Amino acid sequence: MQIKVCGLKAEASITALAKSNADLLGFIFYPPSARNIAVDDPIIDCIQKVNKHKVGVFVNADFHFILQVGLRCDLEYIQLHGEESPELVQELSQYFKVIKAFALDAHFDFRTTEEYHAADYFLFDTKGKHKGGNGIKFNWSLLENYKGE
Repeated sequence: MQIKVCGLKAEASITALAKSNADLLGFIFYPPSARNIAVDDPIIDCIQKVNKHKVGVFVNADFHFILQVGLRCDLEYIQLHGEESPELVQELSQYFKVIKAFALDAHFDFRTTEEYHAADYFLFDTKGKHKGGNGIKFNWSLLENYKGE
């Protein structure tokens, strides 16, 4: 099992978790999020120094923005939570490991995931009002319909 702590914004939390048993540290780069980190935020300096696997979370951002932030923050993973294209995933996979998130409800068509073969991981999340976490319990039985790897 791997432990990922996401939505980090405070230097004290980042520093403490960098010394912990957490495997991955996640940072949000999505302006509507309350946990968004702007590209000119001084916390970027702290993120750069972290010696852990770092994940940048993006929603419908363009390739150049993701690449700029990813390289500046020395991210290892890019996590995509929007309607990003398979082509964008392919482009990003040349620079980072890519986690493609899918918002699931009872009507989700798992065949959609087949187009995203360039992703290293899929993240299945509960479909809600907002992109990313909504605080809604995940319906694990939905995964019975997933036939991929």
